[in-house]
Amino acid sequence: MRRLSAIIAAWLLLPSLAPAQWSLDGYVVTFPMALHQQPLLAGLLGAEEQSFAELTRLRLRPSVELSPSTFVRLEYELSASYFSSTGALLAPSASRGQVADLTWDLHSSGRWTFLHGIDRFFLKTMAGSIDLTLGRQRIAWGAGRIWNPTDLFNPLNPASFSKIEKDGVDAATATVRLGDLSDLTAVWNPQRNARSSGGIRARTNWEGIDGAVMVGRFEDRWVVGGDITGDILDAGVRAEGVYVMPAVGSAFPRIIVGVDNQFSGRWYGMAEFLFNGEGFDEASRYELGRLMTGQILQVARRYVIFQSSYLIHPLVTAQASLLRNLDDGSGFAGGTVSISLTDEASLALGGQYTFGRERSEYWYYPRSTYLRADLFF
Repeated sequence: MRRLSAIIAAWLLLPSLAPAQWSLDGYVVTFPMALHQQPLLAGLLGAEEQSFAELTRLRLRPSVELSPSTFVRLEYELSASYFSSTGALLAPSASRGQVADLTWDLHSSGRWTFLHGIDRFFLKTMAGSIDLTLGRQRIAWGAGRIWNPTDLFNPLNPASFSKIEKDGVDAATATVRLGDLSDLTAVWNPQRNARSSGGIRARTNWEGIDGAVMVGRFEDRWVVGGDITGDILDAGVRAEGVYVMPAVGSAFPRIIVGVDNQFSGRWYGMAEFLFNGEGFDEASRYELGRLMTGQILQVARRYVIFQSSYLIHPLVTAQASLLRNLDDGSGFAGGTVSISLTDEASLALGGQYTFGRERSEYWYYPRSTYLRADLFF
């Protein structure tokens, strides 16, 4: 709590440092959901096969402009969660790339948990062709829609339907703009209880083709890679990959290729394939411990996902997805129907059906039906 008090005090002092312009926006999102766990897994966890969960997040995003070229942004989140069964599991997720723990437990009792914390808090200044960002920020590298092999600061599990944003990363980022579509970015990311990470990424455009190359050290691994995006006929195509050289163990590649197309004003579709050289093609060798703690996001080698959306009505959209682990045959099918109530509010009904034989990857994930309500302000 002392850290939070210091952050609030610093925030309140900002207006006295320079003429400031304040703004505030944010959102509230709630996810009531029904979960079904595999009977054998529920027994091992001591959980109920059928359970109910509710996740609600309030996110406040104040920003203060200190000058035309400098601003500070803070994103504060208050969350409440309820699980009717204490052994219930959702898709694993873990915050990485953070020096300080800025999440605090307000109250936990039985099945209820109330947390609050700082997910973004950074200063950004622009001087000529250089942008400098210091603090807890979002770093998103890569061209993939679902998987981003080059985004090693804080990747997101595609099965985490209740996760709205990537967690902030504590870093210093410097970007030099070399042209309208070209730049060079360097990132240094100190971490708590781990070796610091850092990388350099160069990005450019040539004849309508976007390309980037990167190199960096992420904890105990050296990584080189890049991505490329272009068009073939009416479809967008992309590829992204890295070659990872760990301090211990063998080097391996991680590569994605994808395609998407806006078939009409109403219908959009995409497909993406992932080859994960760190994974295994036998379920008995899966590193489930590392998966559950968020150290890795995939345990197998080959995956494919298909997604589509269709505009049923100007205010109603249907979305569907199918992900499959090609090594063990498991996966999930999901879908939502969302309704835009106003410019600031929407409501969606969705579900995620996991499938696979016993002890395959997605056998461990619960099946879910959920309602999602969003209110932006």
